[in-house]
Order: sequence, then C-alpha cells, then structure tokens
Amino acid sequence: MSSFFKEVTDLELLYNPKSEDSLKFGVSALPGYLPNSLIYTIFYLLALPPNICLLYMGLRTDLITSRVKFPTLGMTLANLFGLVGFLTLNFVYLYAVITEVCFC
Repeated sequence: MSSFFKEVTDLELLYNPKSEDSLKFGVSALPGYLPNSLIYTIFYLLALPPNICLLYMGLRTDLITSRVKFPTLGMTLANLFGLVGFLTLNFVYLYAVITEVCFC
C-alpha cells in the first residue's frame, strides 16, 4: 500500500527516552509555520463571505438562471467544504502552537 508516511524502522529513535530525537513523547507543532498559518487563515476567512453570497444566490430562486445555478451551487458547496475544513485544521494547529500542545 502506498503512503506519504515513511515507516520508522529505527526502534531506538522511537523508544529511547534519553535521546533528544525520541518520538516517545510525541511530536511538537513547529512554531516556524506560525506566520504562514496566520496569513492563510486571514485569506481563507476573507474567502468565506463571497462563497456564502454565492450559496445564497444559488439557493434563492430567480437570482441565477437554471443553466448555471446547479454547477455554481455545486462548486460553491465544494469550496465551502474545503474552506471550513482548512480553517478547522488551521485553528487546531494554531491552538497547538500557541498553547504548546504535544500531539502524542
């Protein structure tokens, strides 16, 4: 099975509590990504109102012709699904960095 993740074969890396590189206590979030995460969060928050407006136009009758209504509605719902998912992920990450949570 293909995966993005490489299996850790060095057991000392996993279970050696004396090693600084040990993964026994989890992996901490990288604070170096904080500026990028804030910028992306702002941009994605700015993208929400136009998508909500398009959703309203797609659901309301007589605002868009039926020829473009359903493709627009489908793309808008897909966009909103991605936006909400990304914002949720980014807020969890920002919370982890700010409160120094270690994901174990």
